[in-house]
Amino acid sequence: DAGANLRWWFWAGALSMFKENFIAGVDIGHFALESPRYLGDVLWSSDGQSFMHNTLLTEHPHNDFLLVASETGVIGVLFCVSLLFIAVKGRGPEWAAFCAWLVFALFNSPLHSPPHALAGFMLAACLVQRSSGPLPEEFSAAMWGRRLVGALSVAMLPAIAVFVLLPSYRLQRAQQAHIAGQPALQLYAAAESVNGALHAEIDEKYGVALLDAKDYESARKHFKEALKGSDSGSVYLGIGTAQYQLGNKAEAYVALEKAVYRWPSHLNAWRLLVRVCPDSERDAWLGKAARFLRSSEIKILEGEADKDTSQR
Repeated sequence: DAGANLRWWFWAGALSMFKENFIAGVDIGHFALESPRYLGDVLWSSDGQSFMHNTLLTEHPHNDFLLVASETGVIGVLFCVSLLFIAVKGRGPEWAAFCAWLVFALFNSPLHSPPHALAGFMLAACLVQRSSGPLPEEFSAAMWGRRLVGALSVAMLPAIAVFVLLPSYRLQRAQQAHIAGQPALQLYAAAESVNGALHAEIDEKYGVALLDAKDYESARKHFKEALKGSDSGSVYLGIGTAQYQLGNKAEAYVALEKAVYRWPSHLNAWRLLVRVCPDSERDAWLGKAARFLRSSEIKILEGEADKDTSQR
């Protein structure tokens, strides 16, 4: 089962991230940004071949306990454990559902799914309220604190609309036009003008469209902008491709080396890397590629390398 076995890889990367950033983590919401390097570390380690992997970028480790640990470190873990102890004191029918939610969080990421996250927080809130007794009728700091949280929650709605929903809608329009073979560059530019929380994804997809349009210099600039919010192998592959098309072999080599380190299952990244690497290093890279590619892909890679060498 690929879904189950891939989780061992995700979990190993998240655990490595937590160990390296033990105190405060990599920052809330930064798992997707930091994960390519740590997942690459796992695959390139001495026992990396034991992990099933793919070419996908995972935005979460499919385990919210590891997500909290890697993003917030031991500080966040202690905070969450203290809240859990408060909830444990509660009694009521919510307990069964809350336990089911916690078990689900061991293998998936309900915190990344608004409906699941809302259900979990509501169940926890019910348990916490049961453990703390009825609300006081008189004004208190706790009451004002609840009102403040409610006001902030309402205020977040227009912010989500502007910085998440609008850029998401515009990016979807641009991608649909691009896939259908219709003019899409102006639509990508419109999405970029309100990129909000999706700036890295928009710049990456815009860069791909610019590669297809053979505007390699603009593509390179957008892929480099994407690096401000993403560290994935796909972004480095985009940079390497643009640099190769611009004739910058040394710069392409640097980017493609980072691409295969983060995305070792991607045949095209290896094909370009072998094409631009120094002749003295080609055999070494072919040997490294054999760890991650299928035998049929290795034959393609070796055949292209031999052809490229003969043409030189």
